[in-house]
Order: sequence, then structure tokens, then C-alpha cells
Amino acid sequence: MKTRNFLMLFMLAVIPVLFFSCDKLTNLTAVNVTYKVPRIPFKFTPTALKSGEIILCTEQVNLNVDSLLNANLPGGGLDTTSFSNFSITIEAPDTANFGWLQSARTVVSQDSTFTSHVQIGTVTNNDSTTKTVILTMNNDNIRPYLGTKGFYIRVYAVVNGAIPYNWIQMYIDSQLKMRIEPL
Repeated sequence: MKTRNFLMLFMLAVIPVLFFSCDKLTNLTAVNVTYKVPRIPFKFTPTALKSGEIILCTEQVNLNVDSLLNANLPGGGLDTTSFSNFSITIEAPDTANFGWLQSARTVVSQDSTFTSHVQIGTVTNNDSTTKTVILTMNNDNIRPYLGTKGFYIRVYAVVNGAIPYNWIQMYIDSQLKMRIEPL
């Protein structure tokens, strides 16, 4: 009788596992992580007005993927990674605003040459008095563009005339959304 009960309990435990796919198991054990990228300050010094796009900044973002994996799912691997928000804010001079900005876009690359990159977001400036522009995110997976120590960001801008400042101190605030799966 004990053997029969044990066999029944064993079958009730094992049969569902056999029909449970590996994909479902991976989905149940995966971890979604939100990572606030440290603020990226940069100074833009306008040069002679050019037509087309200008580069506002090119910055390296250090990202210790191993530490993130160990803190959230030891032995896991980074799956998809995308930006959930991205904004650019003017810090100085105090009177500066984005009245000179028509539009902007941001790209990400794993190296400083930007030979292979993905556009992560864009903004069209409809408020000439604003000091912050918020990009609309494409939600593209940037995982293929992450290098061993992070990635590079480049912000392009289309200006609508001469920039009325000798220099502008700005900063980027952004956040990543990452999915970590067991290996």
C-alpha cells in the first residue's frame, strides 16, 4: 500500500514537469531589472552653424554586467536590454533653453567609432522655452551593442538657427530595462 501511494505521489509530481516546456521554465525564473544609468554630464561648445545634424555629445557609459548578473541572478546571462527613458537637461547658463533645438536623436554603439549602432530614441522640440527634452524610446534591444565594459552614446541634434550661447552645460539622465535569464 505504501509503495502504491508513493508511486501515485511520484507520478503526480513528475508528469507535470515532463509537460512543462523549458521556455516556460526560463520565463518563470528570468529576472527583469531596472538600472538607472549614472548621470552623464557634458559641455557643448557651438561652432559655426552647419546645415544638417551636429553632434551634441559622444560619451562612454561604463556598465559592469557581471556585477548586475551576480546581484540579480548568479549564473544567469543578459538577454534583452533597452532604454526605458532618456532625457537631456540644460544645467547652465541659467538663462539657456532649447529654443535653438529643432530635433534630436540618440544612438548607441559598442565602440567609439559608431560603425555599427542602433538608434534608441528621438525627440522633436515643440517648446522653445524648455530646459529638458525627453526622447521617445524605440525600445530596441541594445544587447548586441554592449561591449565588455559598457557602451557609447552619441546625441545628434538638428538646430533651427544660430545657437545663442558660447557654451552649454547639459546632462543626460537615462534608465535601462534588462532581462536576465538563467543559463
